[in-house]
Amino acid sequence: MKQIRVYHVDAFTPNPFEGNPARVVPDASHLTKQIQKIANQLNLPETAFILPAADPKANFRIRYFTPQEEIRFCGHATVASVWLLVNKYGWAEKTDSINIRNECRFDSGMFGTKRKQGRLSDDDPDFAVSKGCSFP
Repeated sequence: MKQIRVYHVDAFTPNPFEGNPARVVPDASHLTKQIQKIANQLNLPETAFILPAADPKANFRIRYFTPQEEIRFCGHATVASVWLLVNKYGWAEKTDSINIRNECRFDSGMFGTKRKQGRLSDDDPDFAVSKGCSFP
């Protein structure tokens, strides 16, 4: 099996080991049936799997899993994923916005963030990407 890169990101805080932890798999394109097994093995409340976008309006799509099942959406795993894309994969330099298709076996939806004054925001003052995340 191909090696899988997994990040542990603490959302809603700039300090390691605080905030809400999430695991993020930034390239899940080669994973299919293993996704649930991987989430189970990682054993955090939520793991986000970033996949290539199928929708031309989106840059990425994300699927969310607990150790037991796929879930519709997870706020702090979304924040962790966007933070990772911006800070470790250079998306802040590539574009002024990131559009993500949220997909799961139940339904899907689109959401996005944009850069304002050098920070990411979804026009909500409490949006946590603008407050920071950290790696433990």
